[in-house]
Amino acid sequence: MPHHNKQVPQDNEPEDLTETARFLQNLRLKVFVGFTAALMMLYSFFGNIYRIPMQLEQLDKSIIEIKLTDEKRTARLNDIEKVLAAKEDLFAEIIRTRSRVEAIERLESSRTAMQAQLDRLESVTKDLTILLASTTTRLTELNANMTALKETTVETKRALEDIKRKSP
Repeated sequence: MPHHNKQVPQDNEPEDLTETARFLQNLRLKVFVGFTAALMMLYSFFGNIYRIPMQLEQLDKSIIEIKLTDEKRTARLNDIEKVLAAKEDLFAEIIRTRSRVEAIERLESSRTAMQAQLDRLESVTKDLTILLASTTTRLTELNANMTALKETTVETKRALEDIKRKSP
């Protein structure tokens, strides 16, 4: 005889078990996915931690390389500044040399003008020397004439005195 108070769980049991099994399977899948994600995060974290010293070393190398490059640039800039200073000194020396050359050219021009004046003075001196010689010759002739004239004058005076004495 069947019992009326007793419920028959046969129809509900398989559905409850299936839902529970699905729930557990989904739960396992979620736990697995979560655990896998957590493992991947840990791996990523520890992988990054492992890479940090290498990255720091690479950064140190980069910093050293940048410092060396900067030092080379600074040295190059210093060299360029020295070259520019030397060029400025050379330009200043060129300007001084040009001034000296211009002064020498002015002196040479003055010397040439003075030489021309000296040549003219020599020519005038030669002409004056010739004139002086001619004048000296004429003066000598004039002296001779003066002496002759004096003698003639003295003779003429004597002759006049003689005539005065002889005339009554």
